[in-house]
Parts: sequence; structure tokens; C-alpha cells
Amino acid sequence: MAVVVGFLASACCVLPLLLIVAGVGGAWMANLRILDPYAPYLDVIVLMFLGYAHIQNYREQKAAACDSCSPGGRFGRWKTPLLWVGTIFVIVILALPHVLPRLLM
Repeated sequence: MAVVVGFLASACCVLPLLLIVAGVGGAWMANLRILDPYAPYLDVIVLMFLGYAHIQNYREQKAAACDSCSPGGRFGRWKTPLLWVGTIFVIVILALPHVLPRLLM
């Protein structure tokens, strides 16, 4: 969920640049900025979702350590690394609209 919200938060700035780099252009690209006023709110929401996911993951690991059982579920031991990869991906996506214009100048 956090990855989806993070993508939506940066879609107004990053998506047009990616499309231009890919060679896709046109007047319709101006419509991609429709989410621009909501980007700060979506940024906060994605960070809240990520914080909640990390808290839940920590609680599950702590409960599994107390019960001396391995973490089960669909992902098992891959849950924490996948959560961190998703977190880094979202932070990069959120930082791109702020860093990319400086890099292109």
C-alpha cells in the first residue's frame, strides 16, 4: 500500500520526466500534474503507512522471539528484507522530484 501511495505522490513530477526520457510526449502530458496539489498529503500518508508496517514487523519479530518459533506466513524470513527494499524504493521515489531538477541543471 505504501509503495502505491508513494508512486502516486511522485507521479506528478517523476512520471512526465520518465515519459519524456522514453521519447513519449504531447500536450496530454500536462494532465499528469493533476495530483500535484495533493503530493505533500500523499507523502505524509505513505510515510505513515511505512512507519506502521515497520512497527508491525518489529512486533511480530519480538513475539516470535519470545515464543521461540520462526516467523511464519507467506514470506517468512523474506518479510523484513522486502520491507526495507520497499522502504528504500519509496524514499527514492519521494526524493526524486526534489533532487532531479538539481541534477538536470
